[in-house]
Amino acid sequence: MHNYWADCNKVRVKVESIKGVCTAGCKVGDEWMLQKYTPEGFCGITYCLLYPSVRTLVFGGTVPFAREGKLRVACPDPKNTVVFTLETVKKGEPGYA
Repeated sequence: MHNYWADCNKVRVKVESIKGVCTAGCKVGDEWMLQKYTPEGFCGITYCLLYPSVRTLVFGGTVPFAREGKLRVACPDPKNTVVFTLETVKKGEPGYA
């Protein structure tokens, strides 16, 4: 069986900004590398929101409204909005580990 994950990209998710207070405890500058698993302590609502874009980027796809290789996605909480930046990191590039 082929291990599809061995050759996949990773996606750097970084907290760009917060309006209000993140109830999951995110802070501006927090960063995670996503690929196959959800990081421990990562907000489940946020993961569900990011998942379609993360999956697209992990498997080499693109999102047409990404700018300069980065995609911005906002948490759905209108009072405590967290904006995340998603960026593809290809195998062999710095930061892939």
